[in-house]
Amino acid sequence: MLPALLTPLLATPAARASSGAPEPVEVSQRAIELSSRSAQPTVSSKTPFAMVGLRWDGQPPEVMAVRVPGGEWTAMEPAPGTTASQPVWTGRTHEVQVRATRDGAPAIGVAAVLIDPGRSPSDAVPPTSRDRGYPVVSRAGWGADESLRCREAQFDDEVRAVALHHTAETNDYSASDSPAIVRGIYAYHAETLGWCDIGYHALVDRFGQVFEGRAGGLERPVIGAHSAGFNRRTSSIAMMGSYTGHQAGDAQRDALSGYLGWKLAAHGLDPTGETTLLSEGGGSSRHPSGTEVRLPVLLGHRDVGHTECPGDDGYALLPGLRSAAAATMSAVR
Repeated sequence: MLPALLTPLLATPAARASSGAPEPVEVSQRAIELSSRSAQPTVSSKTPFAMVGLRWDGQPPEVMAVRVPGGEWTAMEPAPGTTASQPVWTGRTHEVQVRATRDGAPAIGVAAVLIDPGRSPSDAVPPTSRDRGYPVVSRAGWGADESLRCREAQFDDEVRAVALHHTAETNDYSASDSPAIVRGIYAYHAETLGWCDIGYHALVDRFGQVFEGRAGGLERPVIGAHSAGFNRRTSSIAMMGSYTGHQAGDAQRDALSGYLGWKLAAHGLDPTGETTLLSEGGGSSRHPSGTEVRLPVLLGHRDVGHTECPGDDGYALLPGLRSAAAATMSAVR
């Protein structure tokens, strides 16, 4: 018999329909090898797509960026511990230009991953649920296709810290784009990166919408795939967008502090405190396996990994978020 908390993850279409949840939305991905004859080749597709990632052989390209022809270039960051970039939202298009160079020349062995996150009538106003103690757009609410996951959720014995991330993509998206962005990240993380599910536990867009990420329950100690070497005994939330040279607005900051106050309280953690974590090493971890590291309870991804995440402006939010989360917890006591 399945545990009661896992049953909703395997709900039938009829059960989802009776609950008012949207139907799962199909997401498709395909990879196209980049031409080695051009420094910024144009990739075209007869079928539309709305997100792009890069994957490569060997060392990552030194320069990576993407744009819809005639638009602004968006720099791409490597997904730590992988041979692929973070995906970037382009908006619905049939064509995209890519920069991928090493030593000033077109990088060899690079492919563009074109992602069509599909569309749902509920994207315009995704349903919010309080079933798990905090108002979020659940996985069912943003149209997660649970068949993409290659295993059931895995659980730790406790949560000791929460890591702040950014998704390292454009900040130019609408509120109705956000569910599709989450679906695209989910499919890319689960299939292209091989993480079996979305790496982050929760995501918050620039409009203050909070989305449930990794399956298993936001209130539970679910093991994620967000900070190499420190995925055990941690949770995570990612700001949707890029936060170096771009600051989060009031709605996003308020949603972050509210969610973090709830999440940290759920695990009995002090937002302004410190904890000790044991590194499992590997990937982009800053610390070798077996190293005990003293860290803030609310930390930034760059505290434990060789990465820019959560961006300079995102990282600068942490002191204020710690104080705001602590105030939120005091107000509800």
